[in-house]
Amino acid sequence: MRVLIVEDSPEVARRISEAISPIEGAVLLGHAESAPQAVRDIAAQRPDVVVLDLGLAEGSGYDVLKACGSLSGTPILLVFSNHLDDSVCAYCLHLGATRCFDKSSQLPELLDVLTVFARTGAIERT
Repeated sequence: MRVLIVEDSPEVARRISEAISPIEGAVLLGHAESAPQAVRDIAAQRPDVVVLDLGLAEGSGYDVLKACGSLSGTPILLVFSNHLDDSVCAYCLHLGATRCFDKSSQLPELLDVLTVFARTGAIERT
């Protein structure tokens, strides 16, 4: 499972990477801090999974979701952000996200979903 992290904070990206790295089969491709960089990295590196924050240094996670819709072989897009409520998550799902997780409280759930995906290749959509 090839994972790209899209997060504007290098410290938070490092923490997410450290949490994901023990998952058997997880290969971390790095992280992008802006929407344009994320779209380029997704197109070039072709990750299986993207862990995506909505608030980025340039552009937003929404821009990444919109751009991924036009890419062939769109990865699994897991929104992991502090900026979530039901309407925001619904909009992200409409734009192509697979699941949404609240960064302040749902890291264990995100890791569980990634662990299952690494083992089975499947993620249940919300």
